[in-house]
Amino acid sequence: MDLMLPDLDGFEAIRLLRETERTREVPVIILSAVELSADDTRPLGPTALLTKPFSRLDLIAAVRANLRMDRSLGR
Repeated sequence: MDLMLPDLDGFEAIRLLRETERTREVPVIILSAVELSADDTRPLGPTALLTKPFSRLDLIAAVRANLRMDRSLGR
């Protein structure tokens, strides 16, 4: 999820995901040009935070971690 979206900022989009029961558990990887700390994003419940520019390897690692987490939760 990019935080700088044209019609709806990423913070609001994630908040909407978390409010809906069906999408509450959807893993969210935040991609941001703005340097954020874990404290800045903790209320959003992202599963990963990558600051642009990021490497493909970092993105792949974040996606794999999410897949492992899903499997461990039986999804």
